[in-house]
Amino acid sequence: MLSFFRWLCFLHAIQSVSSSRPFRLGQWLPADWNVTDEWLTNVIHECQCKYKDKLEMLLTLHPAAEGDETPLCVLRSTDTKITDKHLRLHKPVEDLKNAILTDHEINMFFHQMFWQQYQLPNSSEGMKIPSWQLMIIIIDHIMTTAPMFNKTALVGFPINAILNWPMATTAGFAAFLNDKVNRLFKNILNYWGEFLSTPESCYVLTDHPRHGWFGEDAMEAMPNFVEKFKCDPDAPYYGFKSWDDFLPESFVLQFVQ
Repeated sequence: MLSFFRWLCFLHAIQSVSSSRPFRLGQWLPADWNVTDEWLTNVIHECQCKYKDKLEMLLTLHPAAEGDETPLCVLRSTDTKITDKHLRLHKPVEDLKNAILTDHEINMFFHQMFWQQYQLPNSSEGMKIPSWQLMIIIIDHIMTTAPMFNKTALVGFPINAILNWPMATTAGFAAFLNDKVNRLFKNILNYWGEFLSTPESCYVLTDHPRHGWFGEDAMEAMPNFVEKFKCDPDAPYYGFKSWDDFLPESFVLQFVQ
């Protein structure tokens, strides 16, 4: 399974080398709001289009509460035969959805945090995920995606961007002080880590100039790559068996020592 400490060290090193942009407190997201907004806009659009039927089913089964903002592009289905099993969510995401629906305290947190984000200072700025239902669909999507290279901290922390505004609310603070909520998200991160240890995660190990881990931007951030990594440039994916396999401890330690 993915070693998150090793991963955090690696990403911190990459950001230090590849970008002079400042970060927000904790360095988990870029200080430049436009970077986060662009990523979030793209992933919202992708999920609303790619998983339109799934999002429609979820909103039909569990409509947004009064006061919640909902995606205008979603059409409500009149099919009363659909059930939650038709959503086919990944197990830990299904568990989070079920907790929101069945645990009164968690239900309150997740309804209020998405409503309260629009009451925050500067709330007119920045892209926001409008409902917990869309959040579920986006997190489910993330479970089978690997981080593409880019020059910002979003390279490895998409869930931070997803929860950026809701977490900053009163309900959001309370939610993430809740042990059950933290265990649910720990399980989600561990599940994602398992995917990143599979061959299916290799699709980002390409020479795409902007987003590939062997592309121009990545090579600028990781000079002398071939010499520092145990790799085979002539083999598919340079010989790496997964995205996690691409992060050798010896390379990380060269940056953080």
